[in-house]
Amino acid sequence: NEVYNLASYIAITLAWLRLRAGEWEEAERATRDEVEHGTGVSQLVANTVLTELSVRRGDPDAEERLADLAAQAVRASEPQRLAPLIELETEWALTTGAELPLERFEVLLDEARRPGSLVGWGAIRVAAWAAVAGIEVEIPQPRTAPHAAMLRRDWAAAADAFGEVGWTYDRALMLSLLEGEEPLREALEIARALGAEPLTHRVALRLRDLGARVPQGPRDSTRANPAGLTARQLEVLSLLTEGLTNVEIADRLVVSPRTAEHHVAAVLTKLGATTRRDAARRATELGLAVHR
Repeated sequence: NEVYNLASYIAITLAWLRLRAGEWEEAERATRDEVEHGTGVSQLVANTVLTELSVRRGDPDAEERLADLAAQAVRASEPQRLAPLIELETEWALTTGAELPLERFEVLLDEARRPGSLVGWGAIRVAAWAAVAGIEVEIPQPRTAPHAAMLRRDWAAAADAFGEVGWTYDRALMLSLLEGEEPLREALEIARALGAEPLTHRVALRLRDLGARVPQGPRDSTRANPAGLTARQLEVLSLLTEGLTNVEIADRLVVSPRTAEHHVAAVLTKLGATTRRDAARRATELGLAVHR
């Protein structure tokens, strides 16, 4: 029985990692397969994954799902269940204008200060998202680069750290906390490519507040191309097949080298390619229009 539950737990954890990597459909499919026969803890973990997906897509029942998850996590009263909840509640507040879960943060942070209670990764995760919520937290500097940057409120560094591990949505969410047009435009492009409606809305509002033009969404032709590349990613594909380096692509697109690097990584990922040469070959196989 323990082995059976462990196998289900591992399968759901892998689905969660797929979700973080932007493979939303596959993550949902794998999680729902486990929900059909999982029990106990694995069911709660599965519900967490499905709620996270619902929140990020902006499903009509996202708020209801989040409330249900909160009830389950509070009943379980375990840090590893409450940390993902408070992260999702903070994310929901940022992208929809709902109230931040400040009281829940205070309870968990008080718990974290007690010896032998909320320690390790759970405490770090709660503290990092508390910083996003505007709460001052004193905690030993974590080894995880994204959380360390979040605690410093260095949103650009946090975005880069999330981007380096392929968590594009999390990168976009951190970019949405910055003030410049360039990071906000990248955040908007990522959110639209993923189908993250609440984050798309948040970033569009922030761009308008800055007096910047909000780029139009992807055209039908972009959504229909076999690799699902955005217009910008098709442009990047064209440049990398010309043999341009990331720095040269950045100069051509008038973006930072780091942004160009993430664009290239996203193109390679969507094409299932490991090198620029592989990307060019895949583009030819898929019939993508690449102008040299």
